[in-house]
Amino acid sequence: MSQHNKAQRLAFVKWANLRLTEGEQAARLTVEGLEAELAGADILEMLLLILSGDPAGHIPGVKRGSTHYLQIGANLQCIWEWMEKEHIDLTGITSLSIRQGVNERSCLALLWRLILKYDMAATIDGDCVYDSLLEWVIPHCKPHKQIRNFEGSWKDGLGFLALLHSLAAHHVQAD
Repeated sequence: MSQHNKAQRLAFVKWANLRLTEGEQAARLTVEGLEAELAGADILEMLLLILSGDPAGHIPGVKRGSTHYLQIGANLQCIWEWMEKEHIDLTGITSLSIRQGVNERSCLALLWRLILKYDMAATIDGDCVYDSLLEWVIPHCKPHKQIRNFEGSWKDGLGFLALLHSLAAHHVQAD
């Protein structure tokens, strides 16, 4: 696994776990078990309900706590239909690719789509994701690099390293 994939995986799992703490149940994703944990459907359903503002709710047709492969597949299909109704862009991601529990690319793509839909949606509908993302990046990079924009501030690579260090300090030495 490349350093880029490790950093992306770590950042997305941290984001998901931060959002999962907003719910009533104590569910967490792990960096090592991401694919298998999403394939089980329960954590994915909890995350979606929390993101949509209904943490105590239920996605119709989902039977929580299922361990049978066919029922998990049915649960994921119900979740997929729910996400389509919520207008979550699932282009290139299928419930089967998540259910197999081994497709890192699909899992990371799904988490990225959720980040776009629920954490950046206000700026997508209004102004620009650029400004919102820059606003998020600046304080994360501040201890190591002053960021002003995504052009000149990133040319030397130090901005990217500062961001990685803020998300995964044990993987990147910033000094």
